[in-house]
Order: sequence, then C-alpha cells, then structure tokens
Amino acid sequence: MLAVYTVTIIADKETCPLLLSNGNLIEKQDLGDGRHMARWHDPFMKPSYLFALVAGDLAMIEDSFTTMSGRDVALRIYVEHGKAARAGYAMDLAQALDAMGRGALRAGI
Repeated sequence: MLAVYTVTIIADKETCPLLLSNGNLIEKQDLGDGRHMARWHDPFMKPSYLFALVAGDLAMIEDSFTTMSGRDVALRIYVEHGKAARAGYAMDLAQALDAMGRGALRAGI
C-alpha cells in the first residue's frame, strides 16, 4: 500500500540536534524545555519500507545542483562526526547520477 507521510519528531536538543525525515521540512520549533520539534511532509506516495526518520548528532556535507527546469536543489549527506571526508564519493555519485539523467533526457532515452 502506498501513502503520503507527514511526521513530527520531538527530541532532546543536546543529544539529538538533528531531526530528519523524508520530504520537506515544513515546521521546526524550540519547545523551551530542552527539546525541539521538526515536522516533515513527503508529498510523494511511497510504501512504508521507504519511510525514514533520523534523530541524532551527525555531521553534514552539502552541495547543490540546478534542475533542468532551473530550480536549485540542496544535496545534503549526513555522517558520523569525523567521517565527512569519507562521504565525498557519495556526493560525487549523486551529482554524476544527475548528469547521467540529464544526458539520457537529451538523448531521448
């Protein structure tokens, strides 16, 4: 069964400064008691086994690309602290897949 997901994550700010899920961050809030909240909405229908939720303390590497329609999209990869240098290949792969997709579209594949 496919579904659209909206999730609210509440966690301790000190131990879980990062709150992630599928889709778009639609709200975040400091709850004032050492906790914070993030609400994510993924508008694309998917099976439950593709749903993801992460709460923790992770490092991030970031880049961006521009879609064929001209929209800027942020690429973020989260890793354990001290291991960001090892994740560069994942960013390279994400950008290579985008470039391959553009080439396939131009070639009519």
